[in-house]
Amino acid sequence: MENNILVRCSKLGALLTNPISKKDKEEGNLSETTKTLAHDIFLRNEFA
Repeated sequence: MENNILVRCSKLGALLTNPISKKDKEEGNLSETTKTLAHDIFLRNEFA
């Protein structure tokens, strides 16, 4: 299984978005936008 993941340049903004709440920022959690993008990328790579 290959671990390389390709992300389009147009999606980098969504990938690097900070979480909204101060608590999530302090805990180092990912933003919901980033989680959604990572999930979509995973599904596309897994089932493509």
